[in-house]
Amino acid sequence: PIISTISNNGITLTSNGDGTYTLNGTATATTFFYFNNIQNIRGHKIFVGFANLNTAVEGLVLLDGNSGAGSTGTKILVNWTYSDNFICDIKVSNGTTLNNFVVIPIFVDLTAMYGAGNEPTTVEQFLADNPMYNGHVPYTEGDIINANVTEIKIVGANIWDEEWELGSITDGNNVSSTTYYRSKNFMPILPNTTYYGKTPNKIYMWYYDINKNYISSSNAVLNSIFTTPNNAYYMRWSGAGTTYNHDICINVSNDAINGTYFPYNHNNNFPIPSSIQSLDGYGWGVNNSCYNYVDFENKKFVKKVGRVDLGTLTWYYSSSFERFSAKLPEIGTNKERLNWLCPKYKADISAYYDGARIYKIICIHSQDVYIRDDSYTDSTTFKTAMSGIYLYYELATPVITDISNILTDDNFIEVEPYGTLTFENTYKNAVPSHIAYLVEVE
Repeated sequence: PIISTISNNGITLTSNGDGTYTLNGTATATTFFYFNNIQNIRGHKIFVGFANLNTAVEGLVLLDGNSGAGSTGTKILVNWTYSDNFICDIKVSNGTTLNNFVVIPIFVDLTAMYGAGNEPTTVEQFLADNPMYNGHVPYTEGDIINANVTEIKIVGANIWDEEWELGSITDGNNVSSTTYYRSKNFMPILPNTTYYGKTPNKIYMWYYDINKNYISSSNAVLNSIFTTPNNAYYMRWSGAGTTYNHDICINVSNDAINGTYFPYNHNNNFPIPSSIQSLDGYGWGVNNSCYNYVDFENKKFVKKVGRVDLGTLTWYYSSSFERFSAKLPEIGTNKERLNWLCPKYKADISAYYDGARIYKIICIHSQDVYIRDDSYTDSTTFKTAMSGIYLYYELATPVITDISNILTDDNFIEVEPYGTLTFENTYKNAVPSHIAYLVEVE
């Protein structure tokens, strides 16, 4: 959010133009500077934080008039709903003297960043994934990329690759030792998941985030269960010992196999065939319930999401509603589900202006697309500006294509019971881009 330079009760707040603000002066009374144009979207989860504060300069978040965060430097996750009165401000205590004091408010739309249903559940998890948000990050509108599945990884019940070396681990770092041994490599793990460790003696688990930064360690594990932290994606172990006799097994806890040794079984990576990846619409989706997918069992490609270049539509401008509209006959939506997505505009269920709404939004109702953007006031200029900007939307009727000619029985892979099946993409994303499933026995 951007607020202009303003003076109040002896304090001058100056916008630096990059999302940071400089405070100068002496407060003759307790003073508040409000952010009242935060681009909130109903149904979205937002990270709110303030960096570089102290006991005299606080960042506050108010929800429905109640303080959701008031202590110095507080960071919280806000679930934005239609009825919430979401207000953020900087509070300067009476008598405080400030000389070029820089305040850094941080607002991140986690739903836009991670996708609905995939947002972090705690501040600690988000900051572990994105440590740069502990400080100032320049504003960006972001972009949408297709993080479609490009390969499948198969691992058996034992997630440890059985590669070890002499040495210990302290605070996540290797330490030389001739009486301790440790796992040599990082083990991919599932966050907030209960595992079982079959061990000949006590060992300790060391947890790391998505960037392999150390988080914490476990209590001693000796033929017992342990649970990984919410933001842990990798793990190592260490303990007293100098030899390995194939007597350590780490598996997702299951009473049917806990305490049984399984040799490490990694069936290599299985790339998704290029003929599948090149299907029109492969990887497109707008939320967790509306996306295109391959039905491997029935050898079908199910296309529920379409795409259109907004520059190809015929737009009309309504000065009374301050919005543009266009027809899109093949669209089919339930507006409460927000089954549309656009990299330039935030999705909302209404494009009416009520004095408190944001300006850059996109709405779909029936077969009409509405966009509010106060940068334009005529349809010709707007249509030209929309060229190359795509809208992804739920189709009125899914398109189902038979792909038995490219999806043969050779594409099926064998997996080990109680192992892990992980769908990944090879793109370098700023957020975790893999989904793991446990293989159960039927």
